Amino acid sequence: MTMRPASPDDLETIATLTSAAYRPYSELFGAPPIPVTEDYTPRIERGEVWLCEIGGQTAGLVVVEQHADHLMLFSIAVSPAFQGAGHGLAMLRWLEGKAREWAVPEIRLYTNARMERNIALYSAFGFQETGRRPNPYRPGWTLVDMTKEINAACAAANGEDDMTKSGTIRTGIGGWTFEPWRGHFFPESLKQKDELNYASRQLKVIEVNGTYYSTQKPAVFAKWAADVPDGFIFSLKATRFVTNRRVLAEAGESMERFLSSGISELGDHLGPLLWQFAPTKRFDSDDFEAFLKLLPAKQDGLALRHVVEVRHDSFKVPEFVALLSKYGVAPVCAEHFEYPMIADVTADFVYARLQKGSDDIPTCYPEKDLKAWADRLETWAEGKVPDDLPLLDGDRKVKTEPRDVFAFMIHEGKVNAPHGAIALQQALAK
Repeated sequence: MTMRPASPDDLETIATLTSAAYRPYSELFGAPPIPVTEDYTPRIERGEVWLCEIGGQTAGLVVVEQHADHLMLFSIAVSPAFQGAGHGLAMLRWLEGKAREWAVPEIRLYTNARMERNIALYSAFGFQETGRRPNPYRPGWTLVDMTKEINAACAAANGEDDMTKSGTIRTGIGGWTFEPWRGHFFPESLKQKDELNYASRQLKVIEVNGTYYSTQKPAVFAKWAADVPDGFIFSLKATRFVTNRRVLAEAGESMERFLSSGISELGDHLGPLLWQFAPTKRFDSDDFEAFLKLLPAKQDGLALRHVVEVRHDSFKVPEFVALLSKYGVAPVCAEHFEYPMIADVTADFVYARLQKGSDDIPTCYPEKDLKAWADRLETWAEGKVPDDLPLLDGDRKVKTEPRDVFAFMIHEGKVNAPHGAIALQQALAK
């Protein structure tokens, strides 16, 4: 999903899309809602109209007024051809991101009291009804006023940082489709189509493995985003067609294909992109730097975080750490029986994969090991470096600043992985 400001050339597209999107309400009310009859020319000139594009087509639009103390959402519309795939929620997430970017403390809107579907959508996204009043332009119609507070934006406006003390720690698992979890982690009565919805409310992050093997469609990413709560994160394992090659500098086309496949549909739910290399891939400084140079900072205006998992001992050199630090890319801190552990901090986040868990233990790891890992995660989040993990470059100075931390319970059997991730998250609260 790409959001761009509308231009005067888009006027006909805006009118056609708005009319089509609101047609059910025009028929219900016996007259068109205000957005259908609006003159969008001055709004375009003021930069208030934004178009949502998917696959080269206009899928929706957002019309928003920017005021000193709030954003006013005038209209949000999804083309009938794109409805039912979560694009309305995706545009609301985009709008919330703009509110944070512009340091605006709240988003306001008003809608017709009979637009129950819209009201349900806004309520699900966190808007609260603040009152009802007659519509001054449509006698007999009632407007519902709604507001959503943007806490992070308030902090920015006050010159504060909501992560001054510690970053956010999220623990999770790999994937959510796994038959042995049914009746063990998932309730017996839960339908398979509801498994992501359930898992995302028990955990804080999931590492998606399927994106490594095959390309997903934008609608799939949008559906995932619509199925999870605010604050939940997807880490995507990037396509193997980039990392499984002899010359990494030649991976640009495959990388672009993956990045433009629709991952931005996840919006604020998009977490680190994991680039996993084969155990046979050896470290070559020039070769690997050529790969790092290909990694973009943004996709469709969305900031990207990159993490690499290398699994050959030749990478256990300070030169590798220096390269990652130069490009702001994190290494996977892997606790594995065979692969190297690289605990050096080289980015504004830390990514750990805990792979020594056992299905003979209900929580994957014994309690004392969970406590040890909880302590390490908290140390990283505070911007420090744990003193009980080996470093490839122990003399290197790391800036003390809050860091987000992602930790995954991923082991061969993985039957108890969800319970292990939950236990680790609980250990953080003790």
